[in-house]
Amino acid sequence: MTYSVAREFLAQRIRCNAILPGRVHTPFVDGFIAKNYPGREAEMFEKLSKAVPLGRMAEPEEIANAALFLCSDEASFVTGTAMPVDGGTISIREASAQERVSSFAPRKNILSRSERRPSRRSISK
Repeated sequence: MTYSVAREFLAQRIRCNAILPGRVHTPFVDGFIAKNYPGREAEMFEKLSKAVPLGRMAEPEEIANAALFLCSDEASFVTGTAMPVDGGTISIREASAQERVSSFAPRKNILSRSERRPSRRSISK
């Protein structure tokens, strides 16, 4: 949707970007933990924080700062993009998961193009 809106308004020089927030420490999070994990609040808060590659949840101001940047003149050449503000959750955690999966996957014999079939040049010789 961000891409579509950005393309639609290019002629009017209106930019459109998206912010992809990760886990944010808000009163809602504190209330959720207290309600669902009574007596284990500190443990669950730590567990949720450690799930983020940077080891903590974002503060609301950090998400607001990303919005301020995207609205500023400093971002005048940025449009149609999604900006993760997630402590590395998308890029680092996903890359780490892929690395773990690929390290357990059986290796295939991958032949180069020339090894798969002879080229026309080699056939005609």
